[in-house]
Amino acid sequence: MNSAYFSYVLHSYDLKKVLYSMGEGIRQSLNYDDLARSFILPIPTLDEQNQICNAIVFMENKVDETIETHDNTITKLEEYRKSIIYNAVAGKIDCREIV
Repeated sequence: MNSAYFSYVLHSYDLKKVLYSMGEGIRQSLNYDDLARSFILPIPTLDEQNQICNAIVFMENKVDETIETHDNTITKLEEYRKSIIYNAVAGKIDCREIV
């Protein structure tokens, strides 16, 4: 079994609040029988688990790269803005005719 796969599955269940619905109301305990009846854990083959994990890691990396690209763009735009404001205040550029 691929432990990363099960980590992703359980994390997705947490994000979807699957386990929260099992403890609603005044019920404060959850026993094994309750869990076994209402908690379905998909167990694909090891090869499929590995493929799923690889796909998730690939997408995570693409998302991280996209975020980094956007963060760099935002940083450059903030620097350009500060530069324009500084040059306008210092009189290095004439902004009087800009509407």
